[in-house]
Amino acid sequence: MVIEPSLVYEVKKIVRRFHRFLQYNCLVNRIAVLYSIVMGEPLSNLNTLRIINVQIAALFLIMPCDINLLLRTIFLVWTATALWQCKKIK
Repeated sequence: MVIEPSLVYEVKKIVRRFHRFLQYNCLVNRIAVLYSIVMGEPLSNLNTLRIINVQIAALFLIMPCDINLLLRTIFLVWTATALWQCKKIK
């Protein structure tokens, strides 16, 4: 029985993706636990990602660097959209 190199490559790629997924999921779970402690209520992974999205968007919006108005507008829209998505957290 001969194993094709392309099959080995595909299996390795799938294993790497699964490993990355587990690492990512573990990190989000840890952050969710931290936010749950701070907020006093349990949070799902999706809600945790929404909160992180708002934090990053707000950081980019208030960043004190010299950027043009179009980029500031894009950051404002991103922040507003992220805040709107956070309102879905119940």
